[in-house]
Amino acid sequence: MLNESNIRSKCNLCICHCAGFWLDDISPAESTISYVTSVNHIFRSKLLERVFVPILDMSLFDKWILGKTDAGSLKDAIFVDLMKECARPEPGAALSYQLRNRLDRLIPCERKEIVSRVKDGCAPLFVASLHGHTEIVDYLVTVCGADTEQRGLYEVPDDRSVHCVTALWVAAVHGRLSVLKRLVELGADVNAASDSGSTPVRSACFMTHLDIVQYLVDHGADIHKPNINGGTCLINSIESAELCLFLLSVSGFYKVLTCRSSDGKFNFLKTNHPNSVIPS
Repeated sequence: MLNESNIRSKCNLCICHCAGFWLDDISPAESTISYVTSVNHIFRSKLLERVFVPILDMSLFDKWILGKTDAGSLKDAIFVDLMKECARPEPGAALSYQLRNRLDRLIPCERKEIVSRVKDGCAPLFVASLHGHTEIVDYLVTVCGADTEQRGLYEVPDDRSVHCVTALWVAAVHGRLSVLKRLVELGADVNAASDSGSTPVRSACFMTHLDIVQYLVDHGADIHKPNINGGTCLINSIESAELCLFLLSVSGFYKVLTCRSSDGKFNFLKTNHPNSVIPS
């Protein structure tokens, strides 16, 4: 059974051979790894980061120090750490060197199996897209083979309803333009609707993300497709005059001229399009 005594013994031996000094020569304050009993804390200790990571194969560390000898346990541990790093709140985060190293050492089918797993209804790609981690999104798809169309569960903050949507959909709703662009470049479907029939562009209209809507429209998004209740992009845009005018111009109802003012905002000058018929 894993306990403090045998952990200390293994760490002593590993440091002796790999780093060239004994753990006993380190003061108690410095010897963080020998005084914690939680494997989770051991793995993340400062001593581990500074001593083991540069010199030790992390998969061997998992097998030897943590006692995880079967492949299933190793992959379980990787998935747990992957989900934690994908859920970091600050946008633009990247995977740690340690985690990437562990993933890179797996064969492609093992990486794909890990990134296809779900926790609370969501896969790593979905979580990374929600939080705006473009570099992680790229790595998960291009290196790990994540499916851009794999759906996750998204809870709408306003009414707490839960919907089944794609990573691109959730990126659109949260205004993650960089993630959205990368997903489109990787072949994600810009018209993949939620279980209630709401397309990414329609949902982005509801959140008044003009830049997201413009990008999606430029890449083939259908602004005329309603949800199951008949709600359209235009209906969802009524709180934004700029967004309404943009949608009307795309629809051909109005000819809209845009120019950027000194404060960076868009000014709209609209005239009736001579070739349009405005429905009554």
